[in-house]
Amino acid sequence: MKTHYRLIRRGRGHGTFYCVNSKTGKRTSLGKANKEEARQIVDAKNQAERQPMLNLQLAKAYLTGSDSELSKRTWQHALETLTETKQSANKERWHRVAKDRALAQLLPKIIVETQAEHILKVLQLGTVSTNVFLRRLYNFCVDMNWLPWPLVPKRQWPVVRFQDKRAITPEEHCQIVDRETSPERKAFYQLAWHLGASQSDLAHLQAEDVDWPTSAILGFQEHDIAPLIAAKMLNPLGKPAPNAPKYFASVDILAAAQDREWLSQATRSLSKYWQGKNARKKDGGSHLAHFEAAA
Repeated sequence: MKTHYRLIRRGRGHGTFYCVNSKTGKRTSLGKANKEEARQIVDAKNQAERQPMLNLQLAKAYLTGSDSELSKRTWQHALETLTETKQSANKERWHRVAKDRALAQLLPKIIVETQAEHILKVLQLGTVSTNVFLRRLYNFCVDMNWLPWPLVPKRQWPVVRFQDKRAITPEEHCQIVDRETSPERKAFYQLAWHLGASQSDLAHLQAEDVDWPTSAILGFQEHDIAPLIAAKMLNPLGKPAPNAPKYFASVDILAAAQDREWLSQATRSLSKYWQGKNARKKDGGSHLAHFEAAA
């Protein structure tokens, strides 16, 4: 019976051994100068061709010699081990990952018996979050040598694509406030709108963030100040240089904070500014990806 692979040696004396595919003629270096070691590799390749059903069992038998748990370790065990390496909020986030319905079919599987189709199916059923955290779990298994060979090449992982995000409009804010029956929650929504703050921003609001003499809430988004100045929505005192610190009159800030029309104009101005800036970033990223592909 003709073997699928054969052994040759390039160069005389101590040359490197090569494995030749008898069907295609392709030569692959074995990186071995020892004939016996090279012969064992080629024999293993031929045996794998003759007995494909035994490939996995033979691999597991060899690998179990260095890791006794290899043939029993599941993705669930890997996820629990990875979660234990995290702290506080990050650990809680990984506990939520374990509840992902798309991951449910993968977790009971033994890691070394997993095929690329299993990974891709989970990615198809899951969300952006599934893609992000499954990639991290996969890389953790590779780094721990629990996955002896790569299942999905790095370039074949689906690109993480986040949905477009936007702020609510003044009209949407008014609808939310009007429907709210709890005075406490209504005040919370109004404060969030007044500050342009997220819920987490308000949760971390400190007493020193309040200017008590004027009863004005400080802590405006710092990155929003420059766009508002450029749009002539805020006028700093003293006509400072572009790179100099900016100071504002409290009376102007308080008046603007109570002016519904000013708040609407400022919101529209900031929304237009950040949409344009994000669009330029996205275009720049696509041009860079095109350049890398061309290279």
